[in-house]
Amino acid sequence: MFKIENIKRDIDLMIILLTILLLLIMPLVYNNYFFLNALFLASLYMISSTAWNIMGGFTGLISFGHAAFFGIGAYTLALSYNNGLSPWIGIWLGGAIASLFALIISFPLLRLRGHWFALATIAVGEALKLFFNNWDYVGAARGVELARKEYSFAWIYFIESIYYNYVAVLILVISIFIMFLIIRGRIGYYLQSIRESEETTMTIGLNPFKYKMIAMVLSGFFTGVAGALYAIRYRYIDPFSVMDLFISVQICLIAIVGGVYSFAGPLLGALIVTPIAEYTRALIGGAYGARFFGLHLLIYGVILLILSLYAPGGLMDVLKRFLRGRYR
Repeated sequence: MFKIENIKRDIDLMIILLTILLLLIMPLVYNNYFFLNALFLASLYMISSTAWNIMGGFTGLISFGHAAFFGIGAYTLALSYNNGLSPWIGIWLGGAIASLFALIISFPLLRLRGHWFALATIAVGEALKLFFNNWDYVGAARGVELARKEYSFAWIYFIESIYYNYVAVLILVISIFIMFLIIRGRIGYYLQSIRESEETTMTIGLNPFKYKMIAMVLSGFFTGVAGALYAIRYRYIDPFSVMDLFISVQICLIAIVGGVYSFAGPLLGALIVTPIAEYTRALIGGAYGARFFGLHLLIYGVILLILSLYAPGGLMDVLKRFLRGRYR
C-alpha cells in the first residue's frame, strides 16, 4: 500500500495523478471550444512525447522523425474506420502498425549513432510523407475523410467536443500506465544503462541493439496511438497534417521543455507548452498574421527561450528540486 509520505516523495507519480485530475476537471470548469481543443492536443502530446522520451530521454536515441509513427497511426485509424472497424480497436491497431514500421526501420537506423541517427529519422519521416502524398490508395495529397456514422460512444463520434477530451484522457491513462510500468521495471533500467554507456552495458551481458529496438518499437506504438486519436477527433487527415516535420519537432520540444530525464516531464511540458502554442497562434497569429506572417512563431520561440534559460534541465528538474527541499 502507498503511504502519503511515499506519494509525496515520488514526484513523478504525483505529477501524473495531478495532470490527469486537471484534464478531468478543467473541461467542466471552462467549457470553451478553443480551450477544449488545446486540452485535447495536450493529452495527445502527452502520449506522444512520453513515447518519444522512451527513446530520447531514457535510451539516448534522439529522433526527429516521430511524425512518421504519428501519421501511420492516423491513417490506420481512418482507413479501418471507413471500412467498418470499431475505432476502439482501430486506435490500438494504429499503434500496432506504427510499431511494426518502427521494427522494420530499426534494423538499418539503429546501426547509426548520435547525430547520424537523428538525421536518418528526419529522412525516413520526410520520405514517408512524400510516399503517402503520392499513394492513391490512401487518397494521396487529397487526404482521407472519416465516414459519417451515428453519433455514439461506440463510434467515438460526438456533437459535443468535450466527450473527445474524455476519450483522450481514457487512452492517456491506459498508455501512461503501461509506459510507467515498463520504465519503472527491468527494461527501463536497461535502457538507461544503454544511454549512459553501451560498452558498459555489454560487459554485464546485455545486447544494446535488442533493447534499443524494444525502445523504438514501444515508442512507435504509443506515438501511433496518439496519431489515431488525432484522426478520430478531427476526422480528416492528409500527409502534411499528420506527417509534417513540425509534429516531430513539437513532440521532441515538449519532452525537452518538460524534462527528458523524468518520466512525468513530457506530461508537464505538454500541459504548459501546448496551450501556449495554441493561444499564441490564435491570438497573435490571428490578429497580426496577415501583416506580420510568422510573428506568433517568433513570440512562441521567445517564450520557449525564456523557459530554457530559467529551467535548462526542464520544468521537472526545477519542480523536483523545489519539492525535495520542502519534503526533506
